[in-house]
Amino acid sequence: MKTLKNILVGSLASLIVFASAQAGELTVSGSMEVSKTSLGNQVTGNGIGQENELAITGSTELDNGTTVSYKQTIGDTFGFNDSELVFGTSYGTIGVRSTGGTVEDIDNIVPTAFEEAEALWPSSTGWQDIGSTDGTMGITWANALLNTGMNATVYYTPRAGSGDGIADDGVKGATADDRGDALSVTLRGNPMGIVDGLDVAIGYEKIDTRVTNQQDEESVTAAVNYTYGPLKVGYQMGYVDKGRGTAVSSTGIDWYKNVYAGAAYAVNDALTISYQIADSKRKLSSGSSIKTEAEGFSAAYTMGGMTIAYVNNDADNANYTDGADRSAQQVVLSVAF
Repeated sequence: MKTLKNILVGSLASLIVFASAQAGELTVSGSMEVSKTSLGNQVTGNGIGQENELAITGSTELDNGTTVSYKQTIGDTFGFNDSELVFGTSYGTIGVRSTGGTVEDIDNIVPTAFEEAEALWPSSTGWQDIGSTDGTMGITWANALLNTGMNATVYYTPRAGSGDGIADDGVKGATADDRGDALSVTLRGNPMGIVDGLDVAIGYEKIDTRVTNQQDEESVTAAVNYTYGPLKVGYQMGYVDKGRGTAVSSTGIDWYKNVYAGAAYAVNDALTISYQIADSKRKLSSGSSIKTEAEGFSAAYTMGGMTIAYVNNDADNANYTDGADRSAQQVVLSVAF
């Protein structure tokens, strides 16, 4: 991991030495989403919600031919959320981002019209996704693998943490759970173009522990999606080894195993419907285990920059608690501008 770290850091530094930039472009886009949610037998207030986001994007080109792109999102309270600075070169793109490891980008890529089966609002299923570096500043590299049909991405951070990673002093990557370096690697594409419509993805993430006699945390996932005309089907598996008895899993959690399957169908250019199931099994160091099971139906109708969606999700043993069943129905109006 040290060798890869040095390559990523050195490559990023070399891009900005003795380079100047021409005047670039800056654009602003955004979205607003209003919703009405019902959570079955749970107390939910009036169920009306609203979510807003602005995105500032910019691009320019350096004198040495390197392209530079920038993105910053702003949330409901006008606080800075995700940010990314990317340099495009002849040997791939390299940059810095606050969204954590690239494995989180493929935590559930099974087709859906609007929402994943394990998502319930505002009550969560307590779902354990793959990867544990979300919100941590890190260095990324991405490039197409020659003549393979696959794209590779690599992410490295010297200290895995959680929460908003944006800070001018660089300390937001710190965390209280004694985790160290983190490395995330993903491959995605159509291998050698063997089948039209095929989309394959695999990912691996490792987070080193800094505590004696404790294991590192590891995540791995593999997904296969296939598109045939208006129909998309997919299947994905994920495994999270929390590191037996580590500070990250002070409750004694050994591992999680996740399975996703689903299909989406484009009825026409505007309307898409989907059905998705998702299971997550948790095993404790004591030997006991429990499975959270979720299923969801989504429908989305798009008219230009506006989408109207309906979601109906159910979960059994939510939050890995026996008998804790959850149900959610949501109607959403989303406008992009």
